Amino acid sequence: MPDDSRKRFTIVPRIVRLELPPPYTGGWVDAKVNFTPATGAALISGTNETRLTFDQLVVGHNLNDESGQPFPEPGDGALFDALPTDLAVIIINEVRAAFGKFLPKRT
Repeated sequence: MPDDSRKRFTIVPRIVRLELPPPYTGGWVDAKVNFTPATGAALISGTNETRLTFDQLVVGHNLNDESGQPFPEPGDGALFDALPTDLAVIIINEVRAAFGKFLPKRT
């Protein structure tokens, strides 16, 4: 019979605010940075999975388009589709860099 006396641990999303570099200084995204290797691969796959994964990892932002209108809220791929390509790539790189900061250091 299994030992049910052991405490269970639930993994919760680690969400961090990522300040964007120039030319998007002042912009930020809130993103989940604890994700599975499969999610990381999907994020950079360049397929439809990228847009859906992007909108699952980015959970908030303060970004507006050129006319000052807010970009769509994340969730269904609409944010990824609306962003300029360079901005989407910058955000992906920032999410991946933040993920790397939480990895154990090799000695």
